[in-house]
Amino acid sequence: MFHPSYALSTVFGFRSDVAATEMLLTSLLVQAQTALQAAAATSGPGGRARSRSFRSSFLLAFTHRIDQRPAEINDAATATLSTERSDAFLPLLVARDRAVDDMVAELFGPPQPSHAHGGTDAAGWASGTMAADLAQLNLGDVEGSFIDA
Repeated sequence: MFHPSYALSTVFGFRSDVAATEMLLTSLLVQAQTALQAAAATSGPGGRARSRSFRSSFLLAFTHRIDQRPAEINDAATATLSTERSDAFLPLLVARDRAVDDMVAELFGPPQPSHAHGGTDAAGWASGTMAADLAQLNLGDVEGSFIDA
């Protein structure tokens, strides 16, 4: 849940889900910052990739695309389950999802949409989208990227 007055978010869920979300968020922050720094390094002093507009567009596009990727995976999985067996849709996960939604509604009421401003630099948007497409979203990808010392 995002609190625009304070520019902060609250993560709700079961303990293991919140821990996984914190790990993913930290990983994505590092990946976004690394990609943004790489873009700035190739730009040179005073280059476009170092501008505030570019960075803002990059981060908005990165966030937007990262939001889309799991939704696409979930839609494909749901479609597969729906065609195979409609009653096999993991009732435990549905119950957990409802429990979290009920708790958020009780504490904050219905969610209100908010809109981010910025994202006007086309090169920054394209670069952020490409970086998000390359971002590693699952633990298997992250574990495989570390070198054992």
